Amino acid sequence: MSITAKPTSYTVNTGHAKCPDHLWLFNEGTGTTVADEGKGTALDLTLDNSDMWGTDGSLGSIISANSAGPRKALSSTGTLASSSLVMVVLHKSASAVCAANEFPISAALSSAGGVYGGARYQTNEALDIVCDDGPNAVAAEFGTSTYDASWRMGAVKWKTNAYAVSVDGGAWVAGAGTVNYPPSPTALDRFGIGCRAVTAADNQFNGNILAAWVYDDLYDTVDDTWIADLFSDPWQFLSAAGTTISPNAAGMSV
Repeated sequence: MSITAKPTSYTVNTGHAKCPDHLWLFNEGTGTTVADEGKGTALDLTLDNSDMWGTDGSLGSIISANSAGPRKALSSTGTLASSSLVMVVLHKSASAVCAANEFPISAALSSAGGVYGGARYQTNEALDIVCDDGPNAVAAEFGTSTYDASWRMGAVKWKTNAYAVSVDGGAWVAGAGTVNYPPSPTALDRFGIGCRAVTAADNQFNGNILAAWVYDDLYDTVDDTWIADLFSDPWQFLSAAGTTISPNAAGMSV
């Protein structure tokens, strides 16, 4: 697989073509705050509990999300992308059986229960993108079971009347249907990692998260070649640095 060990000493290269607008690397290892290290306006995450921290022996620091705790992460609220979102999450399910809807990553309107978009697993264990602008709900399914207790790179993208899902850098699987981005007349204002980030955040993912990031307004740029290249080196927007990781403002060296 191409998901290699996450660096713990680096600089976020904000000039790199694949540098995300929002980036959560989960390298803090303690506490309940995860810094947004992307090049955009920072939306730090808050974990439900400090006991979510862990380590994967080959890849580095992780958080464990599950529905029993609860154990999930929500970002602070703010203004999200104006025309499209691309969301990427490196994740590993806790088992090979998905008992209910589970979201490794999502974006939502925090004041509503049904305005959201994100990567979702259902009981057939295939990753899909589902998006709902309030009156319209649509989905596109990857078609192959990837809820299999293996590390995966899931990516979803959403703009008005276009949405697609990719797993492990594979070609985008697109859907077709009527849905708006941003949802009108409302707007999305927060991200969820390991959950659907609606008012009472729900549909929690049972598994581990290594990293997650988001690109604003790049729907058409992020084509099949682009996503395959990202999977070949998920850390390509990080440059080696000589200091130790610590929480920081967006785009700063750590």
